[in-house]
Amino acid sequence: MATTPKRALKRVWSTTTRTAIKALLRDCHRKLPRDVVGVFYHAIGDHPMPHVQHLYFPIPTAVFREDLDFLQTDFRVVAYEDVHNARLGKGILPPHAAHLSFDDGYRECFTVVRPILKARGIPATFFVTAEFVGNSRLFARNLISLAVDRLHSMPAEERLALLARASLPQDPAEWKEALARLPEESLKAFLHKTGIDPEAWLAENKPFLNEEEIRSLHISGFTIGAHGLTHRKLSGLPPEEAEREIIESCAYVRDITGQKAVPFAFPHSGHGIDRKWLYDVRQRNPFVGLFFDTKGMVNDASWVVQRIWAERPQWRNAKSFAPLADIVGAACRDAVLERLHAK
Repeated sequence: MATTPKRALKRVWSTTTRTAIKALLRDCHRKLPRDVVGVFYHAIGDHPMPHVQHLYFPIPTAVFREDLDFLQTDFRVVAYEDVHNARLGKGILPPHAAHLSFDDGYRECFTVVRPILKARGIPATFFVTAEFVGNSRLFARNLISLAVDRLHSMPAEERLALLARASLPQDPAEWKEALARLPEESLKAFLHKTGIDPEAWLAENKPFLNEEEIRSLHISGFTIGAHGLTHRKLSGLPPEEAEREIIESCAYVRDITGQKAVPFAFPHSGHGIDRKWLYDVRQRNPFVGLFFDTKGMVNDASWVVQRIWAERPQWRNAKSFAPLADIVGAACRDAVLERLHAK
């Protein structure tokens, strides 16, 4: 098989020169042409978050502050309005611009993130899923994380018996995938068997933002974005249903905040969504702002902002949190590989 530039670069990456390349990649964002680098998180906090920690590890506040040190040293962190205007040809971003955002609308966006960002004068966008606001419903993936967390804490004998009765695998590495195949009601029933009442847990813990907190974030100068009505991946929906997820969730945020334009972050990712169709949706609904995706630093349409996932599981875990500089460097590498692959 012929060696392509992409294979060659991957091979180099896996050799003993990795350390040197890694050091080079930490600074490559300075040279890789990009008007803005998007960075996004889900959960920040120092307390246990069983509904999140088996999906991705919440970032401790000390690590988050270090991430912000890097962003403020190497970048100019700009507000959504600056990015929006620049992408529409109504303004120019400063060199090395970065934009910070948060997906899913967890309550810690208000209780933990807001005061840290306000103290530093850092702007950000918070994307909320309409059905989760006010804690009227718990996301199915959060149910899975709760179930996995509970299974880990159960006595071994009790756990094995429960898994056997539910026809679920004994291997912890297979729990998430097996639970994800269950219908939501079956997942809730399984949680009940572990001793957790999902509705009672939701009412007691209130993991998501409410409308008052969202309004307060907006009044504090932050941008609020939409993250769908139900957090379903749009590429798996009929076009009319996908459009409804976008339009109605943006309208919901507009009604809470009074924003003239509401950005939209794709739930899961925007992979597989036709950009021409997306462009037409925007044209028909001018209050929909820029779209935000999760493909790091790859190129896209001018009205789609790609972002780097700051909690990348392969880079961060409960015992070791990689510096954000390394994660940004990896995103640079991926963008270079994407460019080579396209040639």
